Amino acid sequence: MVPNRRDDGAMALIAEGPEQVRRDSIEPRLIMAFAALNEQSLARPDHRRSAQRRLADGMSEQADRIMPERVFLIGPMGSGKTTVGRQLARRLGMDFLDLDLELQARCGVEVAVIFEIEGESGFRQRESALLDELSRRDGLVLATGGGSVLSAENRRMLTERGLVVYLQTSVDQQLKRLERDKQRPLLQAPDRRQRLTELAEQRDPIYLSCADLVVRSSSISPPAMAANVARRIRQHIDGAQVS
Repeated sequence: MVPNRRDDGAMALIAEGPEQVRRDSIEPRLIMAFAALNEQSLARPDHRRSAQRRLADGMSEQADRIMPERVFLIGPMGSGKTTVGRQLARRLGMDFLDLDLELQARCGVEVAVIFEIEGESGFRQRESALLDELSRRDGLVLATGGGSVLSAENRRMLTERGLVVYLQTSVDQQLKRLERDKQRPLLQAPDRRQRLTELAEQRDPIYLSCADLVVRSSSISPPAMAANVARRIRQHIDGAQVS
C-alpha cells in the first residue's frame, strides 16, 4: 500500500494504530487529570449518587421553605377558583379540592337541590362543617364557595389555617364566564348583572379583609393565571421570611 504524502511523525502514528493516535493526541497533563478523576470515582462509587441525593434534598428543603401547608382560594363565582386551583395545585405539588364539589359528592345531590330542600342556612351549615374538616388537611389547595367567607367562623378557619388568596374579578368577566351556567342558585334572578353587582358590593370588602394575597383574575389562560398566582405566593412567602 502506498501512503499519502505525510510527514514521518504522522506516518508513525498511523502505523501504531488508532489507540496510539488517541493517546498521543492528548496532552500528558490531561491524561493525569482523567486518571485522578477515575481513581476518585473508583474509590467512592457512590460519589455521584450522593451528590444527586444532596441536590434533591436541597431542592426539597427549598420547596418546603417556599410552600405553604394550605392554600385557600376565595372570590366570587366565575373568578376561576376551580379551574385555576387545579392548575395551581399541580404547580405547587399539592392536592386540590373544590368545597362545593366535595359537598355535592358527599350529599349525593347538587348544591341547587340542597338550597331547595334546606334553604341557604342549611347549606351554609353543611358548608362550614366540611370547611372545618378540609381546612385541616396539609398539602391542599382548596377552592371555597363564593359565600364561604360570610361566616365569621369560616373566616377564622381560613385565616388561621392557611394562606388565603383572593381571586378578584369584575362583574363583566363573571357574566361572560357564567353565561351558560343555569345551576347556581344565587344566579336565578331576572337581571344577572344587577344580582352580581349586589353580591360584589356585599362581599368584596369581606374578601379583602381576610386575604393574604389579592390576584386579579384576568383574561389569560388558566395555566398562565396559575403560574401568576404561584409566583405571587412565592414572593409573599419570601417576603415574610425576610421580614
